[in-house]
Amino acid sequence: MSILWLAEKLKKKLTEKKEDTEAMLLNGVESYDQYQYLRGRHNTLVDVENEFRELLEKVIEDDGEKSSSP
Repeated sequence: MSILWLAEKLKKKLTEKKEDTEAMLLNGVESYDQYQYLRGRHNTLVDVENEFRELLEKVIEDDGEKSSSP
């Protein structure tokens, strides 16, 4: 299992969960508490997605620097 395979799977899962949460919000909620929970979940998923993207970019940069070093 390569790091790229794992990265793609995680990005896909995060996107699916974020879209599911958005759909639940758009279809209406039963209470304000549920709305707050879903908003918090969505914000957390967005944060995790952004952090993961930044870390992955750093890993790719580091790999590029290591392979170009003599």
